[in-house]
Amino acid sequence: MSHDYQDWVHLNEEGMKDWGHIFIDGVVPILSMIPITFESPNLSSPETGYLVRGSDLTEDQVQNLVDKIAHKFNEAHKDEIKKYIQANELPLRQKMTSGVGTKRIYAYIDEDLMDDEGYEDEDWDNEPYDDEVDWSDL
Repeated sequence: MSHDYQDWVHLNEEGMKDWGHIFIDGVVPILSMIPITFESPNLSSPETGYLVRGSDLTEDQVQNLVDKIAHKFNEAHKDEIKKYIQANELPLRQKMTSGVGTKRIYAYIDEDLMDDEGYEDEDWDNEPYDDEVDWSDL
């Protein structure tokens, strides 16, 4: 990956049609790979999505997003839209993505799962394994 994003999503075909001119390689930086639910007066029902990490965007990407959003909603509010993007408040709908990634998996793992207490390696080795399973019944 050519980017130094902490978390990112990959755009799917629909996402590339809508956002591909801004994110040429189909990779969008996000705040967290855990989706949020958001509402908008322009949506008939709440949607799930990811918040775009505005601080990871190039100035061209920010400007292209501002222009796209302003054209769709309100040309007079370009400065507000830019602040909104830079404050990491721009959602990207999950249905426009095909997967997520992270460089900081530790941020998403429960500390209790990282604790070795109560889990000894030998416990896993004592599981019975039947080499002669009859798979034809399945």
